[in-house]
Amino acid sequence: MTEIAARRRIVVAAISRVYRWRRCRAIAGRPPWSWPRPAPFHEPPAPVSQRAMDRPHPRRQEADMGAKQELLQQAEQEYDGLKAAIKGLDDVQMSQVWLGSWGVREIVAHITGWHREMIPALVRLGQGEAPYPDGFYDNSDSWNARFVEARRERTPADILRELDASHRDLLSAASRLADEQFAQGRAASGLVDGVAAGHYREHAEQIRQWRQR
Repeated sequence: MTEIAARRRIVVAAISRVYRWRRCRAIAGRPPWSWPRPAPFHEPPAPVSQRAMDRPHPRRQEADMGAKQELLQQAEQEYDGLKAAIKGLDDVQMSQVWLGSWGVREIVAHITGWHREMIPALVRLGQGEAPYPDGFYDNSDSWNARFVEARRERTPADILRELDASHRDLLSAASRLADEQFAQGRAASGLVDGVAAGHYREHAEQIRQWRQR
């Protein structure tokens, strides 16, 4: 089996696991808000010395740079959408429970929690290490509960301020990674989308639908 075919099988298997997981939650009547499950890490980055010896083709470099910039821009755009969905809510509305046992307050708290958890993971990627041990975040419900509980005593305003700060810190850490880290199939791309653009988009839509009821 060629290297390309092997990588393709890994990506397809990962996507299939996500869809099976979401479908099982839907069948069980549980909302899929325990996303994100961080992207599995399959391919450790090449050591710096190896990267220097195996320089990518200029066109490939341009593609990797484009992928990185596009992902960071999407994260900013989707974050603006999330903040717009939250804008105007008072403390009572922020604390109102409507998504399982959660409200906007809990949504924001767990997004921030994933930011704080994944920033060191991005740093490790930049150092040529695995971002986290395989399977470490498989129990996403438990991690979500931990993130929410850690911010239980904070005011909605404090939680929103921390969200702004953690969003900036996450994108700053991502921007320091080499462009090739964002090539298709590499860990940085799935990780950043999972806790930023894709995550913001999912919860912004939920909040908008709730406000329209």
